[in-house]
Amino acid sequence: NFLEKGTALPDNPVIITFDDGWASQYSYALPILKKYGFIAAFFITTDGIGQKDFLSWEQVKKIFDAGMEIGGHTKSHPFLTDSTDEDLIKEVSDGKKIIEDNLGQSIYAFAYPFGDYDERVIAATDKAGYKIARTTDVGAEQSSKELFLLRGNLIFNNMDGLEKAVGN
Repeated sequence: NFLEKGTALPDNPVIITFDDGWASQYSYALPILKKYGFIAAFFITTDGIGQKDFLSWEQVKKIFDAGMEIGGHTKSHPFLTDSTDEDLIKEVSDGKKIIEDNLGQSIYAFAYPFGDYDERVIAATDKAGYKIARTTDVGAEQSSKELFLLRGNLIFNNMDGLEKAVGN
């Protein structure tokens, strides 16, 4: 809403996101987010769902029901710029459809696996029906002209630091 409609942001706005659909995100991150009243976006790789160390569909639904955003992260987490046109479309579009079918809800946000994108990948993401996409490009400045190039600051493997960050 801020980028498309100019809706005001709160002081010190932040968007918290999690990629891949690891089971630890349900076990550790979700309780901390709920404790402090934060909402986050969970970008799901659908082929991992139900596999060892990954979320189950039941957990994804509980995350969604807790008010969290669920977004797409492809089916199998490939380097999209190396994919054929056919595989690119399947990864992006089919991953979106699988999530929507399991949630019974449309999703609009996507995160590029490995932050890997080019103009072809952006076009496929747009064609699949996503409205925004997050890169791994570092930065805080965002533009309504670059809704498929949203930037951020990455934190890896530091669930212990999550509570400290959101608790302050």
